[in-house]
Amino acid sequence: MHPKRVPGLILTVLVLPASVLAHPGHDGHELTWDFGTELGHQLATLSLLIAPLVIGVWFAVGLKRSRSKLARVASETRERRR
Repeated sequence: MHPKRVPGLILTVLVLPASVLAHPGHDGHELTWDFGTELGHQLATLSLLIAPLVIGVWFAVGLKRSRSKLARVASETRERRR
């Protein structure tokens, strides 16, 4: 494992259990969840629809940039070898 990744891994291991226990539940709501709350709050419903789309676009743009950068570096390396 790369030494720079160890602090991040330790932080994740320490924080993850706390985040799981952040919302232990409420009386009468065992482990069930429905969209009733979101239907009552239009802004929450809108954010539930838009957030995954924004994250997907952000990922796609980042992937395209990284691939174009990789292609540019590869072509520069080929030119240097000639």
